[in-house]
Amino acid sequence: MKAKIKWNGKFAFYGNKVKDAIKDGVGSNADINFVLLCAFRDAGIKAFPVLLSRRDMGRLPYSFPSLSKLNTFIIGILTNQGNSVYLDGSTNGANLNILNPTLLVDRAREYGAPAGREWVDLTGIGTNKVDVLIEASVEGEGLVKGKCSAAYRGQMAYDYAKGYYDAKDTADYKEKKQADLGGDIVQLEIKGLDSLSTGVQESLTFSKKVLTNDDYIYLPSMLFPHITKNPFTQSERLLPIEFSYPYQCRIICYWDIPEGFQVEELPEPVRIVLADNSCRCTYSISQKGDRINIVYQFVLDRILFSQMEYPDLKKIWETLCAKNTEQIVLKKI
Repeated sequence: MKAKIKWNGKFAFYGNKVKDAIKDGVGSNADINFVLLCAFRDAGIKAFPVLLSRRDMGRLPYSFPSLSKLNTFIIGILTNQGNSVYLDGSTNGANLNILNPTLLVDRAREYGAPAGREWVDLTGIGTNKVDVLIEASVEGEGLVKGKCSAAYRGQMAYDYAKGYYDAKDTADYKEKKQADLGGDIVQLEIKGLDSLSTGVQESLTFSKKVLTNDDYIYLPSMLFPHITKNPFTQSERLLPIEFSYPYQCRIICYWDIPEGFQVEELPEPVRIVLADNSCRCTYSISQKGDRINIVYQFVLDRILFSQMEYPDLKKIWETLCAKNTEQIVLKKI
């Protein structure tokens, strides 16, 4: 399907130009999903449309039904176990239970699903996570060399793929990655972008200059940080806060201490948790011999927070930014 019909970037509720989409090789998400729905049914797979209002178009009203509030649909597929999985055939990187974030609504209508399960919350249908492993050492003259491997799953894989496809080419993507690192990427390998797997794997080797003087080396505790900028800068919030999707982020970093140096200063470990445990982060750091070990774990379990929770979210993000940008200080022996 993806090879035959490309998405024109438009969402629609009706597949009015299906024949043209097949002939011209381009169509709206409704055109593509209509063809895909027919293909599933022809293959003997129980599939049905899931009607919704995109997040950027407003939520469906709870108080009264209105067909005019619906503006697109995706596909629900009934598995042999009686569960549903969801698919939108229009975008790059989309897969089972991986959708464009604007389609991740908390209230969608399954049209034609088994009785008693007509309404579905699409915000938590998949597991969204990224695991990062970094190994780095100081080679001399403030030059850091290392390798990083990252595994993206669910919506995190979708976002990674989107960032890759939004670049002009591989070289352009690599340049943007180098700008984020503030160094050079020597080798870059990406797997899973063009397959039907639900994950993307990235492996790279890198080099980077860090701040030094005659007696000290200043190392970033997180070479590839999770969050560096706090979006919650207002003193008060009048509207609810909404994130794109729930997710988990784990970063493990190993720093090899160069010969002739010792640890002068390490960041403090921290654990911060929202009252209902729906948002939490732990940051631990320790030294074992000539190696510094850092483990950072962040979990966001829900996407909608009231304005009353804003001060707590603001505090968490302030802590996250601080821990993602703190430095390790090494001193010459």
